[in-house]
Amino acid sequence: MNPHRTTAFAIRKRDAIFEVLGAKCAACGVAKNLEFDVIVPQAEPKSHHANFSFAQRMIFYCRQLSAGNLQVLCSACNSRKHRGCTRFITPLIGRQPSHRNTAPQPF
Repeated sequence: MNPHRTTAFAIRKRDAIFEVLGAKCAACGVAKNLEFDVIVPQAEPKSHHANFSFAQRMIFYCRQLSAGNLQVLCSACNSRKHRGCTRFITPLIGRQPSHRNTAPQPF
């Protein structure tokens, strides 16, 4: 597989996911240093998505988005969440943001 095509594919997927979820932190609204966050982690440590290639991670995130299990957080809020402080986190599970219905799906 051509690595340039794979990277281009992954970049398109990443940009499409940001378009669906919005390019700002779901917890604090900041628009810098953004990361995708799996709201309810499901992978076992040996198959954690951080170990995937960029393209594999974007496919994984598309699946999590379809399941309503993905949000955008800034690195500071994501770090707080992983340290156990969830008071700043607004999970998307159980609610449909209005922009989600109008934006194109990334897959």
